[in-house]
Amino acid sequence: MDLSVRQFIGLLTGGRLLAAGRRRYLRPGDESTGDATFVRFLGEFRRVVAGKDEAGLRGLCAADVITGVDMTPGPEELVKRMRAGGWAELAVVLGMGAARYEKGFVMPYLFGKFPEDLEPTEHVVTVRTGAVLRVKAGGAVVCPLDFDILRVREFKAGATWLAAERLDGLKGVVAAGDVRSLGAPRMFFETRGGAWKVTAWGAGA
Repeated sequence: MDLSVRQFIGLLTGGRLLAAGRRRYLRPGDESTGDATFVRFLGEFRRVVAGKDEAGLRGLCAADVITGVDMTPGPEELVKRMRAGGWAELAVVLGMGAARYEKGFVMPYLFGKFPEDLEPTEHVVTVRTGAVLRVKAGGAVVCPLDFDILRVREFKAGATWLAAERLDGLKGVVAAGDVRSLGAPRMFFETRGGAWKVTAWGAGA
């Protein structure tokens, strides 16, 4: 098993030390543009996702693609995930840029660039321009958020607003749609036999 996939599994259950005291950011980026072969692969992959092409997806996956710690490796399990609503989430991930990660790339970028001294289960990343911290849901603005990393008390799936704190201490609530958790789905890509392949897809902090 390649190191990046091992690390992917480790991050599903591991933790990192907490640091605080100053405002910190994680601005959008895409490190894939410098690799022409990966850019071509992503073009084909995006076409597959847009068309919900199961056969095409199978062809772009590694034979041992991982979809979870307790799941059977292989393209068929990933196809099942897509049938269960994964296509829409994958489209979101593909729109967020890639970061270099071990032997390949990971999407979205924030998973590959998140500071190692912060605990991923206790933080979210602001991903929308114009996002703000408010006193309460729909209330007065406390401060703007310039792709800030925020500490959250609890991240609830389906929540509209999250209690959050900028790392310089300003507190309030943030619209859940303006931030992304490090536990949200991400996808890993590596070269296998000279060709780019999907090697892992999953969620968890």
